[in-house]
Amino acid sequence: MTAFFGLLLLATLLGLAFEVLPKAVLSLVVAGVALFAAVAWGVDFGGGGHGGHHIPMPVHLIEWPTLGVIIGSSIFVEIASRSGIFTWSAIRLLKASRGDPWRLLLLLGVLTLAFSAFLNNVTAMIIVGSLTVVACRSLGLQARSFLLVEAFLTNVGGLLTLISSLPNIILGHAAGIGFLRFFLVAAPYCLIASAATFVIARRTFGIRPLTDPVILWYNTGILVLASIAYHWTRNAAVNGVAERLKPGLMLSGALTFAFLIGQLIAWQQINDAGYYVTGNPSYAFFYLLTAVHALHMLGGLWVWGRSTYKVWTGAEADSVRLAIELCTVYWHFLLLVWVVLFGLLLST
Repeated sequence: MTAFFGLLLLATLLGLAFEVLPKAVLSLVVAGVALFAAVAWGVDFGGGGHGGHHIPMPVHLIEWPTLGVIIGSSIFVEIASRSGIFTWSAIRLLKASRGDPWRLLLLLGVLTLAFSAFLNNVTAMIIVGSLTVVACRSLGLQARSFLLVEAFLTNVGGLLTLISSLPNIILGHAAGIGFLRFFLVAAPYCLIASAATFVIARRTFGIRPLTDPVILWYNTGILVLASIAYHWTRNAAVNGVAERLKPGLMLSGALTFAFLIGQLIAWQQINDAGYYVTGNPSYAFFYLLTAVHALHMLGGLWVWGRSTYKVWTGAEADSVRLAIELCTVYWHFLLLVWVVLFGLLLST
């Protein structure tokens, strides 16, 4: 009989490991087989033990409050999961990351801690892990490093609350520790462990936050100066001061070319940092919008070149006045567009 029950236990462990059947179904089937075999062998469950084998049934040792907490927390998790609150929270956090790898890791890590504090580790990883894979694919990131960090954080979050795992429930009830006291004692340790996990993950996996190149600030200043120079040239053309047209046009044109060269340098810096056009929708929009703005600048430079050529060949101020005035308005417009565009880039 002992050998039979030993083999039954081994078969149960193998079935759980290879997931032959759902865990609940497998447990019920094995329990039924074991009970039938025990009855067939004449095992006495709590009786007088007259002949055969006797198995005591110490019902008085069962912790009914603990069992109630386990059942209640399971019902709560099931209802909350079906309501979609966990999925909704995860999607909101993904949108809040704005495509930043480091921000995405922090948000997913916090989400993992929160879920594992109330769910079991497997359920938390299924929810967060599936969203992580989808998010990393869309952003062109390696999901493996994110999943490893989340796997570590599920263990940290599992220590945070009294109902996060069965050992917590059993030990908390046995020691007479309430939910709030358990949380206040465990929170500092979980906070330190989480911070250490994030720091090690950033250094190990090289997950860096998105940063805007500093040169974009210089480019903005250069474009402001170009717009001012064009406005100064426009005043000279309106007032008929021909001697100020050449230096004004040359200065505004040189500053505009400097702005475009600075934009190319910013592109190169972003590309060297590993943020490619095809790697992320955020990167693609950055390249697209700055390229469209640069093409408009090149179109304005064509008109600037014609005006500069006329002035350089001795044309009067009145003959180029309209072209210079239109270019001035156009340069102011492009400056306004760039300021709005740069503000949007900084906010995302």
